[in-house]
Amino acid sequence: MRRLTRGGLSIDLAAVTQLIHSTTVASNTILQGVGARTGLLVTEDFRDPLDIRHHKRYALFDAAYRKLRPLAERNLTIGIPERIDSQGEIIKPLDEDAVRKALRGFAEEKVEAIAICFLFSFLNDEHERRVEAIVREIFPGHFVSRLSAIYP
Repeated sequence: MRRLTRGGLSIDLAAVTQLIHSTTVASNTILQGVGARTGLLVTEDFRDPLDIRHHKRYALFDAAYRKLRPLAERNLTIGIPERIDSQGEIIKPLDEDAVRKALRGFAEEKVEAIAICFLFSFLNDEHERRVEAIVREIFPGHFVSRLSAIYP
């Protein structure tokens, strides 16, 4: 039996089922506004809510207050015609041609990572999974993140 012993603590390694390692790399990347140039695909007509941020102003009387930069620049946030309703039903099919057109634009803009964030994808991720497949076909080496995979 292998054990990890340190400072009076002894752990049976066979009993370990999960190891969590945490750093501030992601937090620092967001706060500093650095990292991969990211393209964001969202449900058509829902391009602005992430930037508006519920109109919250955290320092109401601070005239110098500035919101953090969005993770994807406005010109790299593209609305895709598709829609899933609040019951998870497809009410507007995915426009794959629009996806491919957006990805061509991302190529011209030298995007390094692509995020997919469609409305109600946590109920039905069919459109996000299809877009991910198209992205991986066109950009096989790029990092791809789908909301439904992160927050199912």
